[in-house]
Amino acid sequence: MRIFFYPEGTSVEQAVKFANSIVLSNRWQKVNRYDNPDTDFTEGFIPRVHKILDEFVWTDTNEKLNSDG
Repeated sequence: MRIFFYPEGTSVEQAVKFANSIVLSNRWQKVNRYDNPDTDFTEGFIPRVHKILDEFVWTDTNEKLNSDG
């Protein structure tokens, strides 16, 4: 899992272009989401990603990533 935080004012197009360049330069393979949750790493990776995102806290403000402000 990679998380990118872009500077304020970054356009969606710029962000997508950067992310695509990282994928290409690392020779990563892009895959689509799985339609069947029974085959979507349900016992491991996906629940961990959700937990990471739910528990993510900015160290400078102590605010959660998913905070409504």
